Amino acid sequence: MTRIEIIEAFENTKYFNKMYWIKTLNQRAGLLPNGAMNPNRAGSYYPNHSSPSLEKSLIAAYWSPFDSENVRPGFKCFSTAMPGISGIIDLNTLAPTSTLKMGDIKKTGYANLYIESGREVLVDATTVIISQKSASWNVVTFFPGNPIQGIKIPWQQISKNEISVSEAKNLGFTHAKMIKSSMKND
Repeated sequence: MTRIEIIEAFENTKYFNKMYWIKTLNQRAGLLPNGAMNPNRAGSYYPNHSSPSLEKSLIAAYWSPFDSENVRPGFKCFSTAMPGISGIIDLNTLAPTSTLKMGDIKKTGYANLYIESGREVLVDATTVIISQKSASWNVVTFFPGNPIQGIKIPWQQISKNEISVSEAKNLGFTHAKMIKSSMKND
């Protein structure tokens, strides 16, 4: 796949799935839908970027292909030297009794883990994952860091909104998304 085809994947996504693209750029820039800084942002993001500057950086980047066992067949991974903040934490770094929140914030039908944290880990590379729909390539997602193993547990099978790290690991989870807590003076 050539650099032009990767740029076309960005452009196709922007054109054919405009709302997803706008929402993803805002989330990855750490912004609310109205463009203001999100004090309770979740997951990985790029500090000091607006949505337009992030989009320009992605398109201007030189992407190198790589394989990852954490990406399903039929999807392609590319990496570039673009730093960002990883919003994912390995469950092995947390105490087994630590409490995690569970939910389906993105309405995917699958359970996800979240932990409130002020921790920020700078990573030096960005990954983009693309797939082919019909005759065109489209961006599935992009994020600072490397792909992690995904697990799909239907949200309906989980009967609680909180779970210990130990319980989560027993279900097969390996990571949780960090939610930045806002600094409030009450």
